Amino acid sequence: MADVDDEVFGFLKLKLACHHQLIHGECQVQVQKIYVLPNFSNSGLGSCLMRSADAEISGIRSVTAWLIVYEENRRAVCFYERFGYREIGRDTYGFEDIHVPFTIMEKNYAN
Repeated sequence: MADVDDEVFGFLKLKLACHHQLIHGECQVQVQKIYVLPNFSNSGLGSCLMRSADAEISGIRSVTAWLIVYEENRRAVCFYERFGYREIGRDTYGFEDIHVPFTIMEKNYAN
């Protein structure tokens, strides 16, 4: 969580032991949510949150981190690529008549 004087500007949520069928390896962690308030977009706050998550994840033995990102959000895909994530597949989530395409990305940590 990123905060100043108890005011939250962004957060990142990791979900431990969260498995996806496209990810190989027994130990998996999902980068489940990352949010930064619009006023702090392009401030480096998202990068700071990712570096913090990276440090946390790298302490886990032989883990693969993964995430899903809206397929058409190229800016987000490029952001995750800068942190070593790579595209490994696609998935679609549907609700009633709405089908949303997602890119699945992973990063392997070798300890």
